[in-house]
Amino acid sequence: MSINLMPSDSMVEEMIAIINKYMGNKAMNRFVNVDAKEGYIKALEILKARDTDFVKSGAGKLKSIQGQSIAYHAINYLKGECSEKVLLSSLIEDVCLK
Repeated sequence: MSINLMPSDSMVEEMIAIINKYMGNKAMNRFVNVDAKEGYIKALEILKARDTDFVKSGAGKLKSIQGQSIAYHAINYLKGECSEKVLLSSLIEDVCLK
């Protein structure tokens, strides 16, 4: 049985700052990152609103599966069901963003 540890407000704020930093990188505007960018824009909305409802968040309405997945990771992060590493995985794997 696993215990879910919901992130504190300061942890969520730190996550928002990390994602904002990556979003400011010019590499996020490359075509290859369009789906990730869509997902992280929605993830920022979700984190700022502390939205934990999959339907109400609108995450399922995103165009790409990758974008939807990132947005869902943000919700799961808020619920304590997803780690910081998983939420940031699409950013971390792009060497141009490091």
